[in-house]
Amino acid sequence: MDDLSDLYARHAAFSLEKQLALGHVIGTRSFAFDAEAGTLSFGEGRQFPMQLLGTVSRQSNTWLWAWASPQPAPPALLRAARQLQALGQRLAIAELEEEGFDLVTPAIAGLAAADDPDYAPDPLDGHYMAMLAAGECQASAYYGADYGRGIAYVLLPQVPAVQAQLSDEPAHLAAVFAQLLQLPYAFDHRAALGAYLEQKGYTVAQADYQLRGQKKEHWLEAAFDSTGRLNKLETSGGAVA
Repeated sequence: MDDLSDLYARHAAFSLEKQLALGHVIGTRSFAFDAEAGTLSFGEGRQFPMQLLGTVSRQSNTWLWAWASPQPAPPALLRAARQLQALGQRLAIAELEEEGFDLVTPAIAGLAAADDPDYAPDPLDGHYMAMLAAGECQASAYYGADYGRGIAYVLLPQVPAVQAQLSDEPAHLAAVFAQLLQLPYAFDHRAALGAYLEQKGYTVAQADYQLRGQKKEHWLEAAFDSTGRLNKLETSGGAVA
């Protein structure tokens, strides 16, 4: 049965690619939040429909799902959050089905690892939750809107400018995956790369510690160690890592 880390591994790479594309679309522009209209805007020509996901409190370092917020939101803006709640109930994943939970920032995880590496928790924060949520809900991207006391995470279901920047070129996919490895989150590299390639339309074959993805003349080959961590990644354009 899938758990939270399985969902993250399944969606992390593609979600990161979409986030990188969103960065090119909105740059450093400030946002305008309109709950009544159900939109998030970044200036002229950059207004997108949104789905409310959840909030991170800076004071308590906790996640609260949008459907559990004391400030009611229109049901139409909670469809994605409710979809994830139903998924959590079906798979018995507490973080998805309960109203909220404690987070573990990368900094806290690092301190715990220094104290006792064998029992250190893996990082779990708002970006982690939003990345897996964007994948499960097939959103174009997500955005973390800083409101001072915390961060409100929303999904952006349709951003055509993001979709236009996506690519299935092997070198591009390898570069995205290399950036994913720089994030502080723990995940199964092999499962994540295999899922990413399948989402991009590649046929994936695995044997022992090897993985190969093929799409017409394009290919990627990866080698992993016994724990599933990536050792080497090559593409039809040459060695990458």
